Amino acid sequence: MQVIEQYQRFELTKTYTESKNPFSDVELFGYFSNGKTTKKVRGFYDGDGLFKLRFMPTELGIWNYYTQSNISELANLTGSFECSQPNQENHGMVVTKNKTYFQYSDGTDFAPFGTTLYGWHLQSDERQNLTLESLKENKFNKVRMTVFPIWNYMFQTEYTSYPYKVIKREKIDKKSSSEHPDNYTVELDHQIFNPAYFQHLENCIDELTALNIQVDLILFHPYNDTPRGLCSMTQQEDFKYIEYLVARLASYKNIWWSMANEYDLADMTGQKKLADWDDLAEKVYLEDPNRHLLSIHNFYDPPIHKGTTKNWYDHTKPWITHLSVQTDNLFFVDQWKQEYRKPVVIDECRYEGNTQYGWGDLTPQHMTDSFWKIVARGGYVTHGESYVDGEVPHAPVWSFHGAKLVGQSYLRMNYLHDIFQNNHLGHLNAIATTGPHWELYGGATDDFNKVLIYFGDSQPGFEIFDFLPADKEYSAQLIDTWNMTSTVFPINLNSKKFFKMPNDQQYIALLLIAK
Repeated sequence: MQVIEQYQRFELTKTYTESKNPFSDVELFGYFSNGKTTKKVRGFYDGDGLFKLRFMPTELGIWNYYTQSNISELANLTGSFECSQPNQENHGMVVTKNKTYFQYSDGTDFAPFGTTLYGWHLQSDERQNLTLESLKENKFNKVRMTVFPIWNYMFQTEYTSYPYKVIKREKIDKKSSSEHPDNYTVELDHQIFNPAYFQHLENCIDELTALNIQVDLILFHPYNDTPRGLCSMTQQEDFKYIEYLVARLASYKNIWWSMANEYDLADMTGQKKLADWDDLAEKVYLEDPNRHLLSIHNFYDPPIHKGTTKNWYDHTKPWITHLSVQTDNLFFVDQWKQEYRKPVVIDECRYEGNTQYGWGDLTPQHMTDSFWKIVARGGYVTHGESYVDGEVPHAPVWSFHGAKLVGQSYLRMNYLHDIFQNNHLGHLNAIATTGPHWELYGGATDDFNKVLIYFGDSQPGFEIFDFLPADKEYSAQLIDTWNMTSTVFPINLNSKKFFKMPNDQQYIALLLIAK
């Protein structure tokens, strides 16, 4: 009997070549049962006459399966396999814990320290390899990337592969169109998928899996031009795409579904209505037998959105597992977590870089400051880098094209990651958010045995942490978040001690450990 490790993939492959359009003419489902649980899995066409079913067992023991199909050659297939214990490195899927935090299926804490790599998988082999080497050298454990190609001012070269069959490719007058920089346009047939495109996507996800990196996969985005129209397909086409993608990827333990990047910008640009997203998100939720994490990401224009969340999706919807937020309004991270009772991930707090756009010209010091403010108040954060070395729009940058990191904040995220890991911080609950300490960014573990206080650009000469439990005494480490150093603080601290702070130091933190 075949043996499949828990949270790994079982795959059944069968051949059928008689269909005119195997993507629409053939229906294939698998039913997997271990005697207690039965899960329905959709099959998919993978090209060259091959139909596949993929399943990720989440429980140990013997699993039996059978198939249903409108094609007799694919119907009533049966079989069994055994699900075995996972190895020490396999902690399962990332799920939510106590509603507001993350953990793996086996109970191990997970705190995402992510980076943004929208289109790294669509670059040259050389550039993809450089990206993987960069990821190996750093501490990122989540990558935010798109399924579909991007066409905008940061991506102005044409692609060699598309998710759908190309039905028309024609040259245009470059002088008359700034949207098509390469003298041609491409029209796609949204009824016929290109399996090779998705196979390559899966290979890239497998590479990230080998590095223990979670894949925050963006299903839709508004960065398209009209002939390709991947964010303005019909609902039927959207549903077929979701069915196909989820059938292929729901068996990957490290997948997170991100419904869209800047979902509301799609409405502003006339590509998809705000009301459409409920049906699309619910479709993903219902298609996925394993209920992977699911979110949706908002557009953020400070002159419009600085003081409001009215353009946010309704994160109380049952299919939304966590908030994926674009904002630089970091003071309210804990407020949002308490309001929605879900984890808050600031997936975009602007990027370190030197572009001419406000989203991509942060100093590394400001970016590092944002990291600490977010995590100290119990949120999670994603890094971004957009240094342009050459003439826009053709110069590649990390968060769009990958390759090599050239900034400085990523090193500080590595350091922050290590502080969390080495001190077993797991997750933090925000403290001291009101009253005289509102300027501090503080968080504590559930038992208050570990407390992290970040001062940001505040430089108090003296402090008293009267928000600490009255019955605890703490030793402390003084952390220089920019220089990435930690020294023993000279005195123990408690809720009553009024103590002197270091002179003229900014961007420092204190890590308190109960004695």
